Parts: sequence; C-alpha cells; structure tokens
Amino acid sequence: MNCNCKSYLVEPNEFLFFMIHECVHVIYERHHQVLPLSEVVFPAQWRSYFNLWTQNEGYAVYAPLQLRRELDYLAERDYRALFDPKQLETHREEFFKVLELLQQARPLTLDEYHEACFGPMRLTYRVGCDLIMRIEREFGKDGVRKAFDLDGDRFMELYKYLMI
Repeated sequence: MNCNCKSYLVEPNEFLFFMIHECVHVIYERHHQVLPLSEVVFPAQWRSYFNLWTQNEGYAVYAPLQLRRELDYLAERDYRALFDPKQLETHREEFFKVLELLQQARPLTLDEYHEACFGPMRLTYRVGCDLIMRIEREFGKDGVRKAFDLDGDRFMELYKYLMI
C-alpha cells in the first residue's frame, strides 16, 4: 500500500477511510471462509462468491459511512453513487441482471466474473452498501451486526427483498 499516494497527502482523511475499509476485509475474512478464486469453478460457486463479495465489499464501504457523513466526505465515487437515486437504481437493476446471469448453467469466464463484481459499476461495493443501509433502516444497528455474521448466501437470501 502506498501511503504517499497523492490523494492521501491532499486528503489525509481518505487514508483513514481506506484503512477502515481494508480492516473490515481483514475482520470479514477471519470470520467467514473465502475460497481462493482458483477453487471457484461451478456456476453455483460463482453465485456464492458474488454473494460473499456483495456482503464483504458492502460492509467495507458501509463501515466508514457514518464518519464520512460527519466529516462531509461523501464525494468519493462509491458514495456519490449511493446518494444519487437514479444512479443507484441503475446499479440495482444491473445487480439483478448479474444475479440472473449467475443462475445460468454456463460458468462465467474469469474476466466476465471480474467485470460483473468489480467492474466500473462496482456493484458489490455500491449495491452491497445500499443493501446494508436498507438493513439498518429496517432492523437497526443490531440487524446490521447480525447480518454480518451470516454467510454470503444466507445474507442474500434473507435481505435481497429489501432492494425490490
């Protein structure tokens, strides 16, 4: 990690937010089993992996959200998307298209999978965080904590309806 990154030198709080984000990944991966990508072969595994990363990246984006709000640092692209209703709706629509794609019998190529999960729309980050924000509105902070403990498939099974 480059601590001398220009954006961190200009805006030191961005470094703090990045560290919070990455620490969530460490905690998540100590609490959940994350298969190496090389072991994800079958369509059902691709969908589970997508669910897992929706939860994992969603929590990583969610974790610094309150501090970002308090310090008025919501200009970063993921947060702009989260608070733009039109953009967020487009992301949710694409998210559901990816879920349908992952139901197909044909496994995705690695490039197709990366594009769906981590491509320009950053669906796992933005829609994942949106879903966690919806969980918070519906069930409070305690609901957010409980949802973290679930595996990715159960997480999506229980809460996907909040996005419809």
